Amino acid sequence: MSFENKSIFFFGDSNTNVGTYISYLREYFLDKKAKVHFFNNGIGGARIDMLPNIIEEELDYFKPDYAVLSYGVNDLGIWLYGKDRVLDDEDKLEIERRVNAYKENLEYCIKYLKDRKIIPIVFSPFCVDENITERESIATVDDNKEKAQLIDDNFYKRQSFININLGIKRLSKIAEEVAKKENVLYLDMFAKTHAMVDTECFFADGLHYTDKGHGVIAKIVLDFMGYDNNIEFNSLSSEIKNLDSLEQDMRAYYFIKYNLLNKKEKNVPLNVLIEQLKEFKEKKGYCEGLNPAREEGFYRIVENYNGKVCDLNKLILSL
Repeated sequence: MSFENKSIFFFGDSNTNVGTYISYLREYFLDKKAKVHFFNNGIGGARIDMLPNIIEEELDYFKPDYAVLSYGVNDLGIWLYGKDRVLDDEDKLEIERRVNAYKENLEYCIKYLKDRKIIPIVFSPFCVDENITERESIATVDDNKEKAQLIDDNFYKRQSFININLGIKRLSKIAEEVAKKENVLYLDMFAKTHAMVDTECFFADGLHYTDKGHGVIAKIVLDFMGYDNNIEFNSLSSEIKNLDSLEQDMRAYYFIKYNLLNKKEKNVPLNVLIEQLKEFKEKKGYCEGLNPAREEGFYRIVENYNGKVCDLNKLILSL
């Protein structure tokens, strides 16, 4: 299947949100005659049960040729296996509930895309670092003491990360089964990353990928698309950096809207979002996912783009 002169949306969680692997893909095609246009729609902390709402609003503004669905780490792995403990009966019921929700939402979104003549691509979730250095204490997480207080000390135990990968592996099997049943493209990103990454590919949290790790992911995606991946990614051009900066603001806007304010419906008036964000900040401050960079990005999108992605899409297609 050819991807030349096609557009691809990436829907996913925090590693897609950071999006360095997508930036590397853009850099790869920047000077090539045949283009592939990449759009980053990742949202930190996202689960696939958020996607039906996100996907509708996004596709109101633009219709890509392909859409990648890449979820799972937050759906089951981190939430359930974040503690090194024996699972009780209630936990086991919750596992099945989350697995079923993952499957049902994935099926729904594939159908939604097909109905709009958009070709779905299913990525299984990325692996986490099973070789993480165990910590006795997690006094800070990236110097964020508020966030650290929300995390159980057992989270940073090697067995916890082995368990997280077991949960992700189960969702990968579900994703593969759904993709096969729906006859759509599938990439076992869990198996590919699990086989290729090393400790230098992860930040200290064991969940998020460094630039080196994103380079590995970009090479996996290029190979999947049928392009030469015998390349090392080291730097980004000014054009790509400028685009990434604007897109980061857009991701901040969606993170705040869907993840913090939990506004699922489309076309929420911007003045309502602004007031609710002010209330959230007054109540909780810079914690639980809200930081100055996200807040500033949110307001830049509201002020300059009216919360829409039309102008961003045009910029991406002009590269």
